[in-house]
Order: sequence, then C-alpha cells, then structure tokens
Amino acid sequence: MIVIKAVSDQHGQVNFELTKKQFRALQQLVAAILGAKLRQDDDDSIWLRMPNYIDKPYRNQLAKFLLHPENEGTLNNDEIDILNRFLNEKDQDIQKALLKGQGEYMDILTPKKWDAFKQYTQETLNKGCTWYFL
Repeated sequence: MIVIKAVSDQHGQVNFELTKKQFRALQQLVAAILGAKLRQDDDDSIWLRMPNYIDKPYRNQLAKFLLHPENEGTLNNDEIDILNRFLNEKDQDIQKALLKGQGEYMDILTPKKWDAFKQYTQETLNKGCTWYFL
C-alpha cells in the first residue's frame, strides 16, 4: 500500500491510499495526459521522456511525481499546483479519449479512483498542503 499524506500546518492531514499497482497505473495515466513516455523495466526502474512543449521548470516538477520513489520524498504546494493544472486544463474530450485508450491502467486504477485522485489533488492544493509518500 502507498499512502500520499497531505499535510498542512493549519488543516491537519488527509491520506490517499493506493496499491503499488494502482500507483504505477496512476503514473502511466498522468504521463499519457502530459504526452510523456514512461516505461517501467523488470528491475522496477522507470525511464521518462518529457515533451519539449512543457517548460523546463514544469518538466522537472512533473517528473518528480512521475518518477517519484514512493517510499521517500515530498511534493510541495507549487509542484502539486503544476500537476493539478496539467491534469485539469487539458481538453476534457481529449482526456476522455485518452483514458478510454488506457484500459489496462484503468482496470487497475479504476475510473472512480482516478476521479478521487484528481479531487484529492485539488483539495490538497486549496489547503496549501505538502504531499509525503509513505
């Protein structure tokens, strides 16, 4: 189980739980929406290629989520903001078509869990939280 713990000084904490398979599926879906290429090798190492149309500071911050070693590290509010912006500013029809074509990941992650993740991202952003991956 992987827990993303969102912590804010004023608002306590909120947890979001995913299995390791769901977390990997989530990374694959986010990569697809960004137009990034993400591949996981047999040794569990991850290879990422981020498209050039995403500005370099954004690429670096988005890569922190896509390549995140889930047992250590954090994402701060500005990184969550960029992740949220890219997940929600894309054309909704494009996202729907994309998600439809990512059936293998949606079978693992489930549309309900995906929607919950997007909502969780927005809520923790609104509260100025830092994410801790446990």
